[in-house]
Amino acid sequence: RSSAAGALGGGAGSGARLGDFAALELQARDGSLEQRLLVLTLDTSMLEVSSAQAAFIWEQLARGVPAILVVHVPFMLPGATPQGNKHVLCGDPRYGFEGDTGWQVERRERWPRGGAPAATQRFLEDLVRRFAVPHGPLMGVLSGHEHAHRADVLGKTWTTPPLRVTCQGGDQPRCERRAASDGLNPNQPVHEGLVQYVTHAACDGGHRLVEVRDARPLRGPASPL
Repeated sequence: RSSAAGALGGGAGSGARLGDFAALELQARDGSLEQRLLVLTLDTSMLEVSSAQAAFIWEQLARGVPAILVVHVPFMLPGATPQGNKHVLCGDPRYGFEGDTGWQVERRERWPRGGAPAATQRFLEDLVRRFAVPHGPLMGVLSGHEHAHRADVLGKTWTTPPLRVTCQGGDQPRCERRAASDGLNPNQPVHEGLVQYVTHAACDGGHRLVEVRDARPLRGPASPL
């Protein structure tokens, strides 16, 4: 139902490695500019966000197109990410020389004494304050790494009403099932605000099905991209 155009970030002179970030724009087949989705990817496997990475993401989000950000290591989002998480995440204050207990087992260089660069903290602050809904176009973050399944919500969460069944009597009685909230599954949580989804490992069958719908008033019925 959509066409795609993309760009790969990084390379010579950019201060980033090839594949550190990328953008894929999905657009309705009819060419409508009102129904577009921007899928951004960012390599957070080093638990840091460089200035080059941040600049690329900000340039893309500044376009105002509804967007989803895909990363490997989730972000530490104050007020949303559970306290006492056993994993050190991107933007985590525990990231640093003294907090690195696995460098010998993993046979890698130990985390820096100064922790993450200032660009990482600035990136997270801007992500939440400037570009995340309702202030900006970023609707959600898709992540993994922790081999866990949860949603970190910066905003409100409410549950949709249960399914309603109405019956009509007569010679041929019939019943009709109807959801109390149009377009939403009954008895399911609804998150308002930025949501970071963490997903189980794919090797264990972990996955998510993501459908993005335009909830703004349209001339016709809303359709998924």
